Amino acid sequence: MRDELHPWLLAIVMLNLAFVQMTDAVDSTWLTGLWIATATAPLCVRWRKHLWYRVTWNAAVVGTFSFLLQHAFSTGLLHMLEDGLLLAVLCQVHLMNNIGPKQKPDLLFFNSFLIAFVTSFFGHDMAWSICLIIYAAILVPALQIYVTFDNLPVPQEGSLRAVLRDSLARAFLAITVTGVVFAVWPRNFQHHGWLDETLRMAAQDMVAFSENIQLDHTTTPSLSDTPVLRIKPSDGRADSVPAHWRGVTFVQFDGGGWSSYDERAFGSRIASDVLWQAVSRTEWRRPGEPREPTLELRLLDASGGKLFLPQQAAALTIRNAAAPLVLSPKGDGIIAFANATDLPPEVCVGIRLGSFAPAFRPKPSLSQFAPLRMVPDPLPKALLDIAADLKHKLAPNASEREIAAACRTWLERHRQYALPGTNGAARNLSEFLIGTGGGHCEYFATVLALLLRLNDIPCRVVGGYLAHEWDDVAGEMVARQRDAHAWVEMLGNDGSWLTLDATPATAMSAANGPQSFFGGMQQSLGEAWRSVTAFDEKERARILTWLFEMLRALVSRPWFIIAVAIAALSLIARRRHAMPHVIRELGAAMHSAGVKTNTGETPREMLQRTATLPIAQQSRIRLARAVAAHEFSRYGKSTSTSPPKISANSRR
Repeated sequence: MRDELHPWLLAIVMLNLAFVQMTDAVDSTWLTGLWIATATAPLCVRWRKHLWYRVTWNAAVVGTFSFLLQHAFSTGLLHMLEDGLLLAVLCQVHLMNNIGPKQKPDLLFFNSFLIAFVTSFFGHDMAWSICLIIYAAILVPALQIYVTFDNLPVPQEGSLRAVLRDSLARAFLAITVTGVVFAVWPRNFQHHGWLDETLRMAAQDMVAFSENIQLDHTTTPSLSDTPVLRIKPSDGRADSVPAHWRGVTFVQFDGGGWSSYDERAFGSRIASDVLWQAVSRTEWRRPGEPREPTLELRLLDASGGKLFLPQQAAALTIRNAAAPLVLSPKGDGIIAFANATDLPPEVCVGIRLGSFAPAFRPKPSLSQFAPLRMVPDPLPKALLDIAADLKHKLAPNASEREIAAACRTWLERHRQYALPGTNGAARNLSEFLIGTGGGHCEYFATVLALLLRLNDIPCRVVGGYLAHEWDDVAGEMVARQRDAHAWVEMLGNDGSWLTLDATPATAMSAANGPQSFFGGMQQSLGEAWRSVTAFDEKERARILTWLFEMLRALVSRPWFIIAVAIAALSLIARRRHAMPHVIRELGAAMHSAGVKTNTGETPREMLQRTATLPIAQQSRIRLARAVAAHEFSRYGKSTSTSPPKISANSRR
């Protein structure tokens, strides 16, 4: 391997590590070691000739490879992606640290392309795409340097600079063509299938909407700023947007987690909420009195298969009229997508809130609503002590709402908020109950629900998103993946549901703290990139229609045609004048004499070849002077002692 190629290979391996890092599928501890090994590769060159270094390095690589291989076989599909990516980048780092003067980097080039290709399925965000552009700008020059210098025993001075100029132009062309194709080709990154489901199982450590609640998290989840909901009120007021947007309800608790709502648990598929009724294919209503303002909801991530709505939603209209959206309302007021595998990248819905008269609220029997009062046996002693203490402080005839308010207030004041896996976070429900560790929203919702059920108050835990970030510029409320939330809904005696959220408000305000300049810039770039990745057939048709309409409007105006003609003539004239005078004169003289140069023939050889051709004397003299002027301009000398002069007569 030539020394000129080594920095380029180092950059390629670094970018491979960056590709894998952006997938969030590999433990950062493993990648840290590989980053260090790659960065120190130039320093380890001097040790490659020593036997101890080669033995140590290869033993470490073989040991790591064996461990990853055994881990892949023993854990199955859940860690297949992580182990595969680790093995791929481990090979890259090993090649980088062992390629010498006699080895060729063909395998490293091929492997780097495979890593970029595979990670494109899991890291198609803006950061990955920027990394891909840098990768293309490095890969193309590296390949050209490798091919060119591999055949040159002694490179000439300035040859590297010339190769780079040529290769960078090729890289720019490749990136431009790829970008144009990407911009005009409809796409949808919401793929469904066995791989998608497997990755969802492995990605439970990210704060996001989930169909189940397990309280024994021990790893720190990652927080994503990716927007999920954008709600725009017609009156432009932030307080017109409800904070809690429901996606799933949980009824049964087994001591370690909650199970989602199952209509069969209520005996006869009975509804616990006011039912949705279809008015048309795109319009649904619940018996109530809708009120203003209208909320325009944009669901930016429909992969959860749910249409997130507030508890008081009374009417909705699907704006994706061309999309085959089929809704499936549930008995708990949740609306799911019946065709969840064929959804558009963005679902737009108009929502109106309202209130429901008691006549339309379900009135099940006590036995039918028994699941909403069930508690596991046995219960933690700490929970029973808290319930007894609260009951002692309350009045004997306290209403259900007073009991609920007291339980919620106690949790807000006496328990701390903490994400799982962080310092001071509870590892289980017992630690949270006794106060030795803080808990996240699922702990607060669980304890509140259990305290209510111990007081014979029917309730359920609800999962969804907390909308609390107001975008002043767009006039919209934003809910991001990190805003996934859990709270409690209590069933009143009149059949209505009351929303109760015991998570401390300080935790919510911290998550919605003032955004820095760089944070705002990142958010804006992310929004712009989301509009690119959501580009579909409908959007392409809209843009093409706009372009054709604009072009038709311009062509119909005479001044536009005149301006285009003037610009074209100016470009031709500029290119003509940019050519050296002696070149233009040589071409004119050859045209006047009616001769052309053959392939590989110099002007002097062409002049000698045409000496016997029947050419006019004036044209022959003009051609000879033009050839002499060309030689003097290019080589600084000619057949005469002074540069030939091209007279005005010779040009005619």
